[in-house]
Amino acid sequence: MELNKNNIEVYAARHYTNESCLSKSEFLEDLEKRISVRRMTKRFASEKSTNIRLFLNHVIGFVNNFEVESAKKILLFDLNEDETSVLNTVFNYLGYTVPGEVKKFHLFTAKSLKEMDR
Repeated sequence: MELNKNNIEVYAARHYTNESCLSKSEFLEDLEKRISVRRMTKRFASEKSTNIRLFLNHVIGFVNNFEVESAKKILLFDLNEDETSVLNTVFNYLGYTVPGEVKKFHLFTAKSLKEMDR
């Protein structure tokens, strides 16, 4: 299934893995977490945020509710090149990528991750 603006909810529902979800509203709440991830991605792309731990927590929380590849596809959907490189840097750090999958890393995000590891 090709992901587009009209079917993002259906695509997400097909790849949803949260077995403790009891209602559609819980599913939609989990899906809406992508808005927070996208907002933080934009802040990192413009180098206006340094709260990398919060950013990682949002990404992990989203990915925990969906199949990893589908979660990545949903989060990367409709982002520009800088924002995509920010998320790909985070995905690589978290081990959600295979070697060679990420072609371009975001330097500011990579530095923030390195500083967090100290």
